[in-house]
Amino acid sequence: MEDTGVTNTPTRRPNTRTDPRRPTKEHRMPRRPYNPKIHADLTTAASLLRDTNPDLATSIDKVTAPGGWEHIRPDTTRPNVPIRLTTALKAQIEERTTDIAGDINEGLTEYLAGRFNPDAPVRARRNSGATEDQTIITPRPDPELVQQVKDTAEERSASLGWKPNVSAVALAWLRHKHGI
Repeated sequence: MEDTGVTNTPTRRPNTRTDPRRPTKEHRMPRRPYNPKIHADLTTAASLLRDTNPDLATSIDKVTAPGGWEHIRPDTTRPNVPIRLTTALKAQIEERTTDIAGDINEGLTEYLAGRFNPDAPVRARRNSGATEDQTIITPRPDPELVQQVKDTAEERSASLGWKPNVSAVALAWLRHKHGI
């Protein structure tokens, strides 16, 4: 930059990004590194196994094919159920149980059978100053039970006086079961 005669003028341009939507090069996530040796080793293993164990060789061929990693990715098709609760309540639940999803499955089954009627969730008034630390747990209960609760929400809303959702039923069951 040119000399303007004013004291404390910058001597170079500020170090800012030109496009705020695009991260700088050092902040971009790198792609997963491709290792050609692993691919070559798997291909060689498949050719060696073709005579002795053709099923295993076919499995290796599927993995080394384009998009083959989809075959070995863990199954994450079970949807999670986000449950918003206070940090203190989360700590109490975690010290009383190790299988939160199993407890929720039990609660959803009891709810669907009509043996458990959850109370309406208590909500703080707007601008009431409720400042307890909140957190979210995301267990993965049985997807069929989750769908059944969603399907029966309208019919159960008349008897409960509020429209239940999976998160509210799950939280009410955890409180009921563990006496919190």
